[in-house]
Amino acid sequence: MNVAFISRHYLNQVVFSNQTHMNVAFISRHHLNQAQKLLQHYSICHHTIHYTH
Repeated sequence: MNVAFISRHYLNQVVFSNQTHMNVAFISRHHLNQAQKLLQHYSICHHTIHYTH
């Protein structure tokens, strides 16, 4: 019974940590995409302002 309980608990921990890791990877990738879009937008605006003045 103890072994079954410990192994089930361990499996839950592993699954939970994997989900957390996947979420962190997904969130960081999403933020990277957003940051790249912002940088592109900023550089386009910067070039536009630079060339119009």
